[in-house]
Amino acid sequence: MIEWIKTHNVASKAVALLVAMMMWLYVMSMEKPTIDQPYSGIPVYVKELKGDFVILEGANTTVTVTVQGPSDIIKDINRDKLEVSLNASGITAPGEYNLAYSVSNIPLNVTQTNVYPSRIKLKIDRVVSKAVPVVIDWQGELPDNLLSDAYRVSPEYVTLEGPESYLESVDRAVAHFDRGTVTDKVDDKNLTFELVDGDGQPIAASRLALIKADVTVVSLDLSIKMEKLVPLKAAIEQDMGVVGAVVDIQPAQVTLVGLPSSLDGINQIALDPVNLKSLIESGNYTLEREIPIINGATIKEEHQKVTVTVTMPDYGTRVVTVTQEAFTIGAGYTYPEQSIDITVFGKNDDIAGVGPGSFAIVPQFTADQLPPGEHILPAGVVCSINGITVIGKQTITVIIDEPQVDPAEPTEPENPAE
Repeated sequence: MIEWIKTHNVASKAVALLVAMMMWLYVMSMEKPTIDQPYSGIPVYVKELKGDFVILEGANTTVTVTVQGPSDIIKDINRDKLEVSLNASGITAPGEYNLAYSVSNIPLNVTQTNVYPSRIKLKIDRVVSKAVPVVIDWQGELPDNLLSDAYRVSPEYVTLEGPESYLESVDRAVAHFDRGTVTDKVDDKNLTFELVDGDGQPIAASRLALIKADVTVVSLDLSIKMEKLVPLKAAIEQDMGVVGAVVDIQPAQVTLVGLPSSLDGINQIALDPVNLKSLIESGNYTLEREIPIINGATIKEEHQKVTVTVTMPDYGTRVVTVTQEAFTIGAGYTYPEQSIDITVFGKNDDIAGVGPGSFAIVPQFTADQLPPGEHILPAGVVCSINGITVIGKQTITVIIDEPQVDPAEPTEPENPAE
């Protein structure tokens, strides 16, 4: 082995190799070699684009820039400081453009050797405005006792600004509202909306990113009314001591239509009271009553009046002819009438026992206050049977006698001499 090493001069060769490597390291430390370095994913900045234009495609393009230079400079380059820009000042109409771009912020002693892609493709459109109507998409149903007769949305139109080709497909702004949650009127309810095309399909999100609306929400006012079935009641006044009178009202109930808050506490409608005495005196136990308006509500049914009928089981009236035997007798007057008819009211069993002898008729006057002759005067009627009521006001005719002249007293001549 030793002989082989000596024969092939391995030791000398090893020393030469070591010296060569040391010299190479020395040269490398003294000189800076040139290298190529690519930088990818650098965004393109589009400048000088006129304000009435917008980029539809190509705005997010990135490029790869390759530079060449000393290694110590290359390694210090900050990729984020490389600026790739495209001058769009020459764009004057919508369309597609393939434009060159430039790279800046490259350090000294470093050169740009390649860019990819070599040109940027942009799709340009004009920015326009368009007003679209706001439409409410009614979802759900109102509760059975609620109804809506009007609504208002504000604003009625939404003004959009964006690419002309995008806005052409926008037909309306749709705001969704669930009526199933409504319990009362809706005031200034803010609703978000979405833009849809003529078929009701939402505009794609990628397009919405370039469309601006002048408002973000719309306001909804919804007029809500309630239907409520309410019974009718009528109280009796001057009940004449009647027990068990029945008041029948037809129709017995009506449907009120009004604001829920207005109808919430209404459980019945009170009609004007029924004067039982007046009914008995008239002999007509059926009358009409107007339905009062409560809290601004309206009546759904056509009728605005109802019929009220009063019945009194076990009660009735009777006409009794009372003769002069019941008339109060006094000095200075007489009765030309032989009898008067008196109407009485009471329980049927009680009025069956009423006869002419049950009454006393007393004219209401003082004889010396009336001149001689015939007079119709109010009469007081007294019935001796308990529980009997005399109906109506009674009158009686009396004749006031001429005053009696004493023959012993002188009289004045009718035509005394002057």
